[in-house]
Parts: sequence; structure tokens; C-alpha cells
Amino acid sequence: MFKKIFHIARTNQLYALLHQLLMAGYGFTLLFLMVRMMPPHEVGRWLLFISVISISDILMHGLLQTIIVKESSSCNDDAEQNQRIQTNSFILQCLVLIVITSFVYLLKGATSLFHSNFLLLNDFSTWYPALGVSMLLYNLSWWVNMGRENFSIVLVQRIIYCVVSLGIILGVYFLYHTIDFQTAAFSQVAGYMVSSTVAYFINHFSFRLKYVSIEKLKQFLHYGKFNVGTMLGSSLLRNADIFMISAFMNTTATAIYSLAQKIIELFEVMLRSVAVTSLPVLFNSKNNAQLFSEKLLTRISFLTFLFIPPVIFVFAFSDDVIRLISGSNQYSVSASVLRVFVLYILLLPADRLIGVALEACNQPKLNLLKTILLIAFNIGGNFVALIYFKSIIAVAAVSSIALSAGIISGIYFLNSKDMLHISKFNWRLNLFKFKST
Repeated sequence: MFKKIFHIARTNQLYALLHQLLMAGYGFTLLFLMVRMMPPHEVGRWLLFISVISISDILMHGLLQTIIVKESSSCNDDAEQNQRIQTNSFILQCLVLIVITSFVYLLKGATSLFHSNFLLLNDFSTWYPALGVSMLLYNLSWWVNMGRENFSIVLVQRIIYCVVSLGIILGVYFLYHTIDFQTAAFSQVAGYMVSSTVAYFINHFSFRLKYVSIEKLKQFLHYGKFNVGTMLGSSLLRNADIFMISAFMNTTATAIYSLAQKIIELFEVMLRSVAVTSLPVLFNSKNNAQLFSEKLLTRISFLTFLFIPPVIFVFAFSDDVIRLISGSNQYSVSASVLRVFVLYILLLPADRLIGVALEACNQPKLNLLKTILLIAFNIGGNFVALIYFKSIIAVAAVSSIALSAGIISGIYFLNSKDMLHISKFNWRLNLFKFKST
């Protein structure tokens, strides 16, 4: 058993997990520092800026991430094919950056005609072009190395970004005893720029005009348009409960629900790390339906089994967990919400990995449809929970029902493509065979 555990620890799942833990820790540390070093209005300004940046990031990743991972995982050591993928994906990133920047400047120009001045729009138009340029090679390295299953390189470039960004913020604070929005924004640009420079030399990127292909660009766009919808849908799904509770109840209820919801993110860190390492593995298995099904079901069963002990702990000690985090008894209802979320946590591996499987077998449209069905169940159920029951506990229960609908629809879609053979899977035999290859 210990040998198996240590074997798993040496696989890409470890690097991907460390990557997710690093970014979660970085986000918490950054917010922790800003709350203490910046005036409250500057903190609010920063959080609004980051929320808009995340939307543009979803557009970029949605269009390109999955298809670049897919293409990179299948070309192996073919240098010419790698250069073709890198060149066209870099060109497409630049085009997306130009389109978003142009739209922002047109919007800024339109608002100036009416003598309106939106601080958020000014911040975005000032910093997004520089931020977008600094992220081009960073993103490309991320996607290419995901496809090659070189997750150690992804981790290294993330570490460089975090160290440079936090180093600048701390350095400015120690010199001037304060930081502002401009310092925070510059720290992001500098972090991405240094990491991108290192990524350029590590990956030996080479971009040549002769490899630019209109057909390739169209292929990337056609594939990515469904992923954009899926990612935006997933973002909506994460925030729909909060928006609706805030609209139908009050901010106190929103805070109580959000506190319980934050616990789920701890499980999602591990889940995201397995999802990103599973994508290239499933891509490489898609031509063998039985092997594809076995790898998918092995991952689902292993993660679900792995989640059971902490879920039992959370259920048994939810009151203590909430009290420890909040430092008071004002969020006692959060403990009840957290208990209801236990089923949701156990369903997460199946839902997330079925979505990855649909992407891997070239069915992004079906994955988008699965996400739309999930959102429809969630929003419809929330209306019932909030209008008739007026209960955030009922909202939490609806999340599990919606996730079940997503899983059922995903299973149906995979079965329709003959990519899922549940009846042939030996659950007990394959439970501990989970690894990256």
C-alpha cells in the first residue's frame, strides 16, 4: 500500500496538485496583504479589476486551452508539428487580445462622448493590454506542457510568477510603507513577464510565418467556441447561488452560504489537479473505447473513495469547522448548509471528469449541452428553494440535484458515443490502479 502511495506521489498528479495549492495559497496571501497594506477603496478597486480580468481569461483559455492540449498530446516529438501548433496558437492569442483591447477602447470612447468616467473601465483599458501581452508565452507554455504531461514545468513557471509578484508588493511596501492599485497591477505584469521569459527559453519556442495556417486557425476557433460557453457556464454555475440568494434574501444569508461554499473549494483543488492531468491521458486513449472507459472510471472511483474520509469528518464536525473559520457563533447555520453539501462533494469527481471525458473524445458541444442542462436545473431549483421554502439549506440541496442531472446527462452522452462501459468495469480491481499513464 505504501509503495502505491509513493508511486502516486511521483506522478504528474503531485505536480498538478502542488500547482493548485500554490495558486490557492497565492490568492489568499495576496488578498491578506492587500487588506492590510491598501486603503479599503483601493482593495475594492482591485477586486473589481481582477473579476473583469478573469472573464477575459476565460475567453482566452476557453478558446485555446483544450485544443492546444489535445494537439500537443498527439504530436509527440514531431518538431515541425509542434512549431505549427505553437505558431498558430500564438497568432490566435494575439488576435483575441487585439479584439478585446479594441472593444474596450471603443467602449471607453463611447462613454466619453456622454461625459461618463468609469474607474473600472479606465483601469482595464490602461492595464489589460500590458497584462495580456505579458501572459501570451505564459499561457502557451502552460497549455503545451499540459499536453506533453510536463506538469513540473507548469509548476515552475507558476512559482516564478508568484515569487516575482509578491516580491514587488512586499518590496514597495517596505520602501514606502504603503501600496496602491497601480503597484498591484504592475506586480502582475512583472510576474507574468518574467515567467513568460523563462518559459520561452525552457520550451525553446520557435514561431515561423510559414507555419501560419488559416485552416488551422479556423479549426482552433471552431473547437474552442464550445469550450468558451462551457467555461462561462461553469463560472455562472459557481456564482448563480450567491447572486440569487442576495437578490431574494439578504447579504447576511449570502455570507452564511458563502462560508460553507468555501469549504468545497478545498476539495476542488485536488479535483482540478486530477482533471488537468487526466485530459491528455484520455485524449491519448480515445481511439480505444474500453481503455478510455477504464481510465475514466478508475479516476472517478479513486477520487470518490479518497473524498469519503474527509467528507465524514466535515459532516461530523461541521459546527467546529465553521466556528474555527469564522471565529464566532454568528455563522452557525453555515454548519447545516455544509452538511447538505456533503453529497455535492461526493458527486463532484464524477461530474468534473465526465466533462473532461467529453472534451477528450472531441465532443465539446455535448459538454456545453451538459453544462447548460446543469445550469437550468440549478437556477430553476433555486427559484423554488428561495420563493417557496425561503431557505439557503434548500439551495444547497438543489446544487446536489443539479449535479446529479449533469452526471446523468454526461453518462448518456458518453454512452451514445460508445465511450463508457460501466458494466465491464471491475471497481474493486481498478480502484487503486489510478496513475497518470
